[in-house]
Amino acid sequence: MAQLAVSATTMGVRTELGLPISVGVARMKHLAKIVSQAAKPDGLLVVDPAQELDFLHELPVGLMGAYTTAITA
Repeated sequence: MAQLAVSATTMGVRTELGLPISVGVARMKHLAKIVSQAAKPDGLLVVDPAQELDFLHELPVGLMGAYTTAITA
């Protein structure tokens, strides 16, 4: 259901504005932001709650946002 709503929204943005849009769907706001970064460019990615740890373990540290500033500096 969420994927259908998001797909309609992204198509509307692409059609009306001609802009790419990436969307990440997860159960927590911060995780959804990370998921949307992984979906770039112009993608849709949904992470099931049961798959969150597997998803996070596969990512580069740099996608974790503000929490990694000290680690990657």
